[in-house]
Amino acid sequence: LMSAYLYSGQYDKLEQLLLKSNLHTTHRITFGSYWKSLKMAKGYNKLKKRLYKEALADFKDAVKVPQNIAQHYMASFSDQARRLFYIGYCNQKLGDSAEAKKTWEKALKLKRDSRFQEGYNYDDVLTIYYQAFCLKGLGRYDEARVYIKVLQEFAKACTIADNKSLQEQLLIRSILGREDVDNFEKWDTPLGTVNTKIEFNAPEE
Repeated sequence: LMSAYLYSGQYDKLEQLLLKSNLHTTHRITFGSYWKSLKMAKGYNKLKKRLYKEALADFKDAVKVPQNIAQHYMASFSDQARRLFYIGYCNQKLGDSAEAKKTWEKALKLKRDSRFQEGYNYDDVLTIYYQAFCLKGLGRYDEARVYIKVLQEFAKACTIADNKSLQEQLLIRSILGREDVDNFEKWDTPLGTVNTKIEFNAPEE
């Protein structure tokens, strides 16, 4: 039911269900993730309407998971990077450039210990994707292009050579990652997933 509410955009119903659920003894981390996702989605939709102050409140609330569903929940690196990008973006639009800069720089410090790298490759790549937009917000465009290039190179890596679906998603993000920061509707969605059809017409593409 929670998944149905989330993916059909019924965020208010999902929030009500989560708040009244007695799940604090469960060992599933997904309940906290639902809370994060619905708050980020609400904020994203308000951002589209240029309601920056209201969107900022939702993005900040995304980590304030209620105790009854917080058992074992921990935000992934990519979730953190995505959230920090939007918090910085809202602050910039509200005229607080200093806070925006501070938030984006915080996102750039997210880095997993290399000992655990192999098991989290895709999440790490998504982190880089959102960090690239933080770099653009900071005006560091050359560095952002390097980050996007990483997505292309990772897609070619032999470790995922047999995973065509993953390769396609990485290549798509390497293309969408070239978009301008203000065109967030072109490179992101309310739930942070990008599914699009892109035609590759030349061998080098």
